[in-house]
Amino acid sequence: MPRRYWPALLLLIAFVPVLRAQSTNASLNGRITDPVQAVIGKASVAAINLGTNGRYETTTNADGEYYLSNLPPGLYRIDIEKPGFKKLIKPDVSLHLNDATEIDFELTRGLMSGEPEPSTTSQESAPPTLPSARKRTSNDVANDPTSRLFQLVLPSEHLLGDWGGLRSKLEEKGITPRLILVTDLAGNTRGGRSQGATAPSSFELSLSFDLEKIAGLKGGSILASFSERWGHQLSAKHIGNTFSTQQIFGFQTWRVLDVSYQQKLFADRVELRLGRFAAMDDFLVSPYNFGFMQNAFCGNPFGIILSAPGMSAYYGTWAALGKVRTTKRSYVMTGIYNGDPKVRENKYHGVNLSLKGPLFAITEAGYQINGLPGDSQRLGNYKLGAWYDHSKLTNFDSGASKRGSWGYYGLFDQVLVPFGAAGSNRGFGVFGSATVAPDSRFQQLPLFVTAGVSARGLFDARPRDVLSLGVASGYFSDHLRRAQQTGRLLGPDEGVPDRETIIELTYRFELRKGAYFIQPDLQYINRSGGTGQFKNALVLGAQFGINF
Repeated sequence: MPRRYWPALLLLIAFVPVLRAQSTNASLNGRITDPVQAVIGKASVAAINLGTNGRYETTTNADGEYYLSNLPPGLYRIDIEKPGFKKLIKPDVSLHLNDATEIDFELTRGLMSGEPEPSTTSQESAPPTLPSARKRTSNDVANDPTSRLFQLVLPSEHLLGDWGGLRSKLEEKGITPRLILVTDLAGNTRGGRSQGATAPSSFELSLSFDLEKIAGLKGGSILASFSERWGHQLSAKHIGNTFSTQQIFGFQTWRVLDVSYQQKLFADRVELRLGRFAAMDDFLVSPYNFGFMQNAFCGNPFGIILSAPGMSAYYGTWAALGKVRTTKRSYVMTGIYNGDPKVRENKYHGVNLSLKGPLFAITEAGYQINGLPGDSQRLGNYKLGAWYDHSKLTNFDSGASKRGSWGYYGLFDQVLVPFGAAGSNRGFGVFGSATVAPDSRFQQLPLFVTAGVSARGLFDARPRDVLSLGVASGYFSDHLRRAQQTGRLLGPDEGVPDRETIIELTYRFELRKGAYFIQPDLQYINRSGGTGQFKNALVLGAQFGINF
């Protein structure tokens, strides 16, 4: 690896000491109010597992909110107590793996006694069909790019509520629908090729089928998702940079994204998945990345896409995945995929069923720091992975081709400073990643690194908002640059790429408990396209999202 890569790589390695896994238990959250809807702080909330008698406790914060994380799946009784109010008990709350259940409670004024008063949530203030009293299933969480994997990311409401009772009826029958709209409005105010603005958008519909409810098949589920995208890309039209300023751009047509079957076995310690889905749905994932609009971060670190043609992101391809949770804190998973890039072409709309492509294989191991019952709130995710791509690549020096390339990566995220009371779901954390493609004779981007900070709930009045600052740098191959300089390979009209760096500052305002969000965004692009032929670009914009 060229020496110029080592400072950036060593800087990142200093932040990556261990592996980490995703949290897979359930969570419970909500708000406690009195009969006039005034919030009740410092109320004691306890969840008692009726199978093990395990007791999990927290207290409400100044906004009357409580949060219990990492609850083992099972049947629970919820006890709520506050001096000056009658004790409230909600029996038979069932939590499944990865559930994120939100239930609001109303306490009645009166003296506490030794005889608890069985109750449920207030039927006047929170009917069962309201989203605030609806349990989100594991599939709902898994397909929500703003809420999977991380305790600091909260379940979201629906702008249209219960769809006139339709969503509740569907979920009772085992079908969980989700409809979201995202628009990335961004304008280049200076630098780059020219000044201008674009606003690509995306509608996405996903349907999750719980086969245990539908057919009695425990642990089985089917996911189907579809999208329609439209609009133009600011980077291509006005800037000329490599890492797109708008994560929503790509595959601008209607498309079948995902049709797959998942089976969980052995008390959910083993997961198997088969069908059509993308490798980046499961690998190289950090929940911190979902807080950004820039494609260098959003969803996954982008670098692997340029060095591994067989890597699939967003669009589905034939695939199989297996995951084993080796301990409560660790996992190992491996996936194999059809690495044919032709299946992603817009003219096929996601239904090119060819199996002729080269093999792409990837494996990842992770370890969790904290996040289990009784642990500190300083939750950490640490992961290492490697891939093999059997796609044909060209030697930048000789022009000869070969099949087979590989690489490896590491990424982490870590809560450093929790805010507020225990369970407040607010905190400050750091994240970073490095993707290494070791053969720069064939691979375009030998090194790609990201690092940044993120904080939820900096302000008491805005406990769900997220502030994020990130830096991403991609270092292009020396062999590619020399081949373009000597004319052996045609380079971009604007020059020969060396490196490109992105700095992004963004603040996400979550409204109506996440039913929709508005996210002002600022990006600074250094060496657009990696060549330095254009002045550095300054991009202003905003991301808008609605969960219908």
